[in-house]
Amino acid sequence: MKKLFTLLMAAVLVFSLASCGKKEECILLFENEGTTENIDLSYDLTGDGKDDTVNIALTEDYCIEVAMGESKISLGYGEAYYIDKVYAIDLDTKEKGKELVLISEEISSDMMLRILKPEEDTFRLYEFEHTDSYSGEPYTWDTLSVGYEPEISFEGGILKTSKRGRTGMWCVETEYSFDGEKFTEVEMKERKVLRPSYNSEWWPELTEEDAEAMAEGYVIAYADFENYGDALSRDGMTNLNAGDLFKITKEDSDGFVFIEKKSGESGWIYMGDFKDNRYEVSEIAFFLAD
Repeated sequence: MKKLFTLLMAAVLVFSLASCGKKEECILLFENEGTTENIDLSYDLTGDGKDDTVNIALTEDYCIEVAMGESKISLGYGEAYYIDKVYAIDLDTKEKGKELVLISEEISSDMMLRILKPEEDTFRLYEFEHTDSYSGEPYTWDTLSVGYEPEISFEGGILKTSKRGRTGMWCVETEYSFDGEKFTEVEMKERKVLRPSYNSEWWPELTEEDAEAMAEGYVIAYADFENYGDALSRDGMTNLNAGDLFKITKEDSDGFVFIEKKSGESGWIYMGDFKDNRYEVSEIAFFLAD
């Protein structure tokens, strides 16, 4: 019994040391519960052992102002609606202090993420490198468009969050690697769908059975969908017919999405690539057709 107790205490000690030794952190400082336009936060961002007061506020012309001591910056293009979440993360464990992650709802209800570090009288904005869906060329921007109701984590130099999927009507996982200067999107052959953006209010006349299915994440196909034309093919493809209850669980980089039907059938359907303008096989064809 004594030996067992000693082993348990050793395990607890190892776990405690591992937890305390974890230098990279991602701490939620604020989460929106309405449409917050002005918040004051108290947190030690500079790493001097004293809490710093950070004010984040929407201006009258719908920009976002961030202030902490002498550091101030104005963000956005006059299109911000409210502040959604604020995190503190530790990008460089060799230096004191942490960075702010600010997520806000802006134009067209898009959720925008920015990472800021106080520097003298301003804030540094970290850039994100992407590949353009149409040209294939890389570009950088200091604002990241993320998915609806986004959450983030940061560990091992990898920022994990979400972005809107192929049609913009669902959100998929996404990752960005940090090299000390900028974030670069990690190529992922397949992306898991994290959450849909549709809801039962779009379907005013539902049977009780359909309403229950939608509460479980399913939607109703109001039109037949066929993998027609010059559609690519792959193993495990399926069809979608009017009246099917289904959910989209993942998508890949070649234009396929994986659906799971309420009936138990599952498989891939081809939606096309962003480059070939196949938006006739978009979310509208799936869910809203007569």
